[in-house]
Amino acid sequence: MGFLLLFCFFSLLITALGKLGSDIISSTIHVNNFGRYASCPFLSEHNYEFACFLLDPTKGERICSNTRTNIVDMREALPKLTNHSLLFVGDSLVRNQFVSFACLLWEADDTISTSDIDTPSERDPLPHVFSIRSPKYNLEVRQVFVGLILDIQEKQLSAGIEHVSKLVLPKYVTELLKGTFKQAKIHNSDVPRAPTILMLSTGHHWDLVKYSNESLPNIRVDQNLFKVAVDRINSRLMHDKLPNQRVIWRGVPPRHYSMGEWNSGGHCDDYLPMNKTKLNNMLLSNTSSYVTVVFLSKVIEKSVNMINNKINSSGFEYLDISTESYLRSDAQIGNTHTGFHGTNADCSHYCVPGVPDAWNTFLIDRIQKIPWRPVAPAKHPLA
Repeated sequence: MGFLLLFCFFSLLITALGKLGSDIISSTIHVNNFGRYASCPFLSEHNYEFACFLLDPTKGERICSNTRTNIVDMREALPKLTNHSLLFVGDSLVRNQFVSFACLLWEADDTISTSDIDTPSERDPLPHVFSIRSPKYNLEVRQVFVGLILDIQEKQLSAGIEHVSKLVLPKYVTELLKGTFKQAKIHNSDVPRAPTILMLSTGHHWDLVKYSNESLPNIRVDQNLFKVAVDRINSRLMHDKLPNQRVIWRGVPPRHYSMGEWNSGGHCDDYLPMNKTKLNNMLLSNTSSYVTVVFLSKVIEKSVNMINNKINSSGFEYLDISTESYLRSDAQIGNTHTGFHGTNADCSHYCVPGVPDAWNTFLIDRIQKIPWRPVAPAKHPLA
């Protein structure tokens, strides 16, 4: 009954907002048809937690106003994305980015209907593959949650480096890469397509504190273990992916908790973005979680560079999102009370529209500006 009331509340709210006839979101952001955007089916993810603007329109407008990146106009970008198939793989921050991309697409192409999407429920068998398709542009976008990307559970992280160095990708990820995962079919699609572009990221799920009973104020990651893991992921991708597929690693966005972490009373209620002096002081202190996030992103970037230095045109790329993430302590979800995290502050995920739209702007710009030419398969130096 509670879920039904919540659904009815948001349905009525979306209808009411759509009738306003004006765009409450700042003109600096992408939204041109607010009623269409507010009806995006993927906004319901995490109990509407990402959709901060529905619960707090003022906050949504402020976040958009504080977003300095010139957000992509998906209507103009769509023709250049024709015939592409994108696969987002990684943790819940990757899902955060997928929801942003899917709603940009939903708002820009009004020919997309509910028959062109898949939104698995919690009752559906794992893995949950979220999908949206634009028949007009023959564009498909999918997302699957794999917190560590490798075929390992968080509770097994204590197994150590030797164990991680021998891991493979989950079978369904390999099948998604090759276009053979039957469960991933979109309603209107006859066959699942192999992605032309794989966008992935991992980081926060390697936090050893996250799966312990400890209440510590910072992230704790085994640095050597993470290095081995990222190299192993790239080794398996080089082996499993198709020759003409591009692999784009996204940097790790920070968690903007103050006075603690997610499990120790941390919160995030900044009205404006963090200033650079404060961030630099945190980095210099060498104790904040920001230091760990910078390290995680550098590990990913170095691993990608190593592949590209040893294998000419390998198709591995690194997407730097630091310019629209590290200072945005104002742009995270915080306390919503109706969201996935309930009364606990969520300072890990970002509101949409907002920062994730900037990540997708960088992604789309990379896709359009750097053409990918198929190459013959090559043996990865870390295999």
